[in-house]
Amino acid sequence: MRILLLLLITVLTACTTVSRQINFNQVTVIREGITTQQEVMDLLGLPDRVTSDNEGNVTMSYGNAPDGADTESKFVMIVLRDDIVQQIVSSPSSVRAGKSADMPGTEADKRPK
Repeated sequence: MRILLLLLITVLTACTTVSRQINFNQVTVIREGITTQQEVMDLLGLPDRVTSDNEGNVTMSYGNAPDGADTESKFVMIVLRDDIVQQIVSSPSSVRAGKSADMPGTEADKRPK
């Protein structure tokens, strides 16, 4: 699974042509094992790409290409299973999505922690 994710990251980094800006501060409130697919889309909007695998995982990819002085591609891949976030992969890697952030006012903060 991790090899597949690394391959997907490489492909996305090399081929990203999306111009939409991602607010990476919003990514930090996404909680693995708690946040739902709808909550992710409420925060980040519709994904640029959605894929699924034979194990039932759905990957939503968000990204923006370099522009002008910014030469670094930035993207977020959210892996879900049964409508719940299982893993967040992002670049730059300094963006850490969360096992400890709260999402007030959503279904996520009503579930046991």
